[in-house]
Formats: sequence, C-alpha cells, structure tokens
Amino acid sequence: MKERVMSLSREEFNLHDCRAASAELEDKTLVFFFPEGILHDNGKGMWTKTGNATVELEINPSYGGMIQVIDEKDNKLRVEEHSLEYMVDMINIGEWELEFLYEYYGYKEVMYTCEIHLAKEPYFIKGQIFINISKEITYRWNQ
Repeated sequence: MKERVMSLSREEFNLHDCRAASAELEDKTLVFFFPEGILHDNGKGMWTKTGNATVELEINPSYGGMIQVIDEKDNKLRVEEHSLEYMVDMINIGEWELEFLYEYYGYKEVMYTCEIHLAKEPYFIKGQIFINISKEITYRWNQ
C-alpha cells in the first residue's frame, strides 16, 4: 500500500497539464480531485506525477471566488463569469473537465488558467479561476 502524503508547500507542486475530473465545495473548502495525479518536485530537479491526488483551497468567505469562461465565436471574444458552485456542478455532471495550465499566486489569492474540456462541440474553451484563500493550499496524494 502506498503511503498517504500531505503537504502545504505549493513550491513543490505544479498543476500544469493535470486534469480535475471531479470537485466539491463544502463549508467554504473547494477540493479538486485529480485521478491521474499532480506534478511533484522530487527534490532532484525532476517533476514526477503523484498518485491519485486532491488540492484543497479554503475560500475566504469575505471575497469568495469565480470562474471566467472565455469563448470566441464569430471573431468576437465572449467572457462569462460563473460562481464556484456552478463550476463544481458542471464538473460533477460530466459537462466539464478542467485541465490546468498555469498558476499565479498573490497575497491570499490564487488564479488558475485552464482549458475547460466539454462533452460536446466546441470540445474545449478557455477559463480563468480566481479564488481568495484564507490559508495555505493543501496537497494530498495516494489517498
């Protein structure tokens, strides 16, 4: 059996090209589930994939978060803002799967850029997730 591991050190992790297949939002904690794992710095300058992993973000209730869905149609850029609850629902009913591309961190905030893989045409669109966090991000794997 693999050892269960937990870390608060975001410098050791990268979500690039990792796909969240499900998510949950409960008591102001957003959890992304990565069945194929996330990237971890093994301490030797190499990034390796963990086993099944989760990323937990505790949301600051005063500021919350949102996802922007960015779509181009007829040479016009369209941006829609949705709640984190909507995003979680779309992931869990199988309409969306999030593939994380880049991560940006500020003071008590995080922004992820991602491709949103869709169940039907156009099959993917771009997204940006903005979350105001109230504590460090928790990374767990081999759960």
